Amino acid sequence: MVFAISLIALLYAAYTDLTKRIIPNWLVLTALLVGFGYHLYRGSIIYAIAGVMLTVVLLIILKLLLFMSLGEGDIKFSLALGALLGPAAILVVLGSLVLAVIVGLLRRQKEISIPLAPYMLIAFLSIGGVFVAQFYG
Repeated sequence: MVFAISLIALLYAAYTDLTKRIIPNWLVLTALLVGFGYHLYRGSIIYAIAGVMLTVVLLIILKLLLFMSLGEGDIKFSLALGALLGPAAILVVLGSLVLAVIVGLLRRQKEISIPLAPYMLIAFLSIGGVFVAQFYG
């Protein structure tokens, strides 16, 4: 269920990030509430809290050490993914950043200013596919 909810949120975020260069606050808030609500219901609220905290730490480190320029919507949506996916959100965020940097290098851009949500979607589908294959063979 979390996979499907995350996929829907990522699809919409990727679309709006590509077309309008924003990720709506209502989408971020909804994903956060659904993530925390789902994990609270399942008795695994610590999973959502850990996902958000690890994502916060990762983003702070990247911003301070690598001087990366991340949009506010990308940062907020990464936190929402942390609430939905738990610690696995780290893999999605790192995967999306790696993809974005590769695209920036291929385009030979000095400053990367590209929408990150589509790369989050690609990373999620790649990483999510691995997890689904492990559980369903």
